[in-house]
Amino acid sequence: MVHPHGAIKGGVETAETTITTLPAGFRPPAEIIIPVCTLASPYIAQLRVTAAGVMSLRTAGDATGMFLDGCSWIASI
Repeated sequence: MVHPHGAIKGGVETAETTITTLPAGFRPPAEIIIPVCTLASPYIAQLRVTAAGVMSLRTAGDATGMFLDGCSWIASI
């Protein structure tokens, strides 16, 4: 299981902005969409994690930050 923790703050947070690319062993077997909390209205956004390991903000959320706590997925082996 992969359990990212913490928050992402600052930078550009628009739809499809790549946040990071996960190394092999931490990637899901297929694309997943996870709801995440943001710091201001609408207080929710979607985090996309692809089988290639690309983590991106699927829908534009609040530009001041978002939380990764509570996200988890089974890693592909």
